[in-house]
Amino acid sequence: DQRARLDFELLILRAELCDWRRREADIARIIALVEDRRDRSGRETFQPPPFELNHFPLPPRLHLRAARRYAAQQGKARRVGARRAGRRGQSRRAYRRWRVGYLSPDFRVHAVGRLIWDLFRHHDRERFEIFAYSLVDADDPIRRAIEAGCDHFVDLSRHAPEEAAHRIHRDEVDLLIDLGGYSSHTRPEILAHRPAPIQVSWLGYLDTLGAPWTPWVIADPVVLPEKLAAHYSERVLYLPHCFLASSPITLPAEPASRAACGLPEDGFVFACFNHPKRIGPAVFTAWMRILRRVESSVLWLYDRGLGSLRQNLRLEAETRGVDPRRLVFASALPRPEHLARLRRVDVYLDTFGYNGGATSLEALRAGAPVITLPGDTFLSRMGASLCAAAGTPETVCTTAREYEDLAVCLSTRNDELLALRSRLGDALATGPLFDLPRFAGQLESLYASLLPPLRKRPNRTSTSSTASGSLQP
Repeated sequence: DQRARLDFELLILRAELCDWRRREADIARIIALVEDRRDRSGRETFQPPPFELNHFPLPPRLHLRAARRYAAQQGKARRVGARRAGRRGQSRRAYRRWRVGYLSPDFRVHAVGRLIWDLFRHHDRERFEIFAYSLVDADDPIRRAIEAGCDHFVDLSRHAPEEAAHRIHRDEVDLLIDLGGYSSHTRPEILAHRPAPIQVSWLGYLDTLGAPWTPWVIADPVVLPEKLAAHYSERVLYLPHCFLASSPITLPAEPASRAACGLPEDGFVFACFNHPKRIGPAVFTAWMRILRRVESSVLWLYDRGLGSLRQNLRLEAETRGVDPRRLVFASALPRPEHLARLRRVDVYLDTFGYNGGATSLEALRAGAPVITLPGDTFLSRMGASLCAAAGTPETVCTTAREYEDLAVCLSTRNDELLALRSRLGDALATGPLFDLPRFAGQLESLYASLLPPLRKRPNRTSTSSTASGSLQP
């Protein structure tokens, strides 16, 4: 078991460094770890963390199998607990408002935090009382904006899972939204205690949980159509537009200079700032074909400061007939500077198996069309959902060749690119993607479909004072 764990950690490291020399063997090893439940002696084998599996091209059935095994482990932790928080029947309190709780480790400077920081203040305070339960203690602008937008902000970072579950239970939360799932710094054991009668997964972990204690997931018809929902243990609650909440993104007035970005003074700029683990041989090969067809273009990639990553990708470019100097690497920057450099992107190229979420949203907001190729998982269809909501469905491709041809077309026909960017700007100004009041209302409609009727008519004077005004983190 320890050997399997170490092998898996090395496999993840190779993916993070874009070292694909053993790619096929690595994927075969992952499949074996997921499918082999017990070793020859009958002992439970090492269970790969479901979140890390998302970075590899695995069939949806294996995602569900891995999630169910992982959930079973959390269930064991619940059964040995001293006392279960338990489900309750009808609350004894007189309902004035439904109580909705959001549980997350990412109420802070984080991709999820940047997406949702302005959402909570838009909830209808005549019908909903909003609780935010934080699993990570942070003191930053995102945390402060979220805290100001909620009725109650509770730090659970130092609570044991059972203690945290009891706190949520004592607050008589009617519906609990899990914004973490199996991602980093989460504690699914809290949900396993079932502290709320209705528990729903949304946004923070975009795959099935395989857990009986969270029987609902929020999605949209693009990212999780019915044929793919069969690989989820949850029942799907469908939003009419994109599943993703989009808090305001304020762009600097002026773009960064090309020199400051390390870009050549001339030439077309393709970019992808997705995490390097999301880059695989298939999409990189498509990118290199595009560069070969578009002279003087460059590909701008995000680099986490790992020298081996640059070396590996440059070698991969050279083996595909592309001058390695045409790869430009972008390091992490403070947010205003990052948004300023995004305005230098001409076309954003999405990764295949694990699309960009917040990164693609930022590119769209900066005016760069996103070209994407949806697959057969939620994570590989985020780009298609974003592009549809952004009013550019024509950038959603059906084959790798179509993906490449569209990138070449937009880079060589300036009039078509300018027209597309103009339509994108109009759609973002009037469409659903950045309309948080509309989005909050759509969420509330889903919540109301699960909740019992309110016992009393709402008190129209009880609007929360914390929900007034907009704060910019």
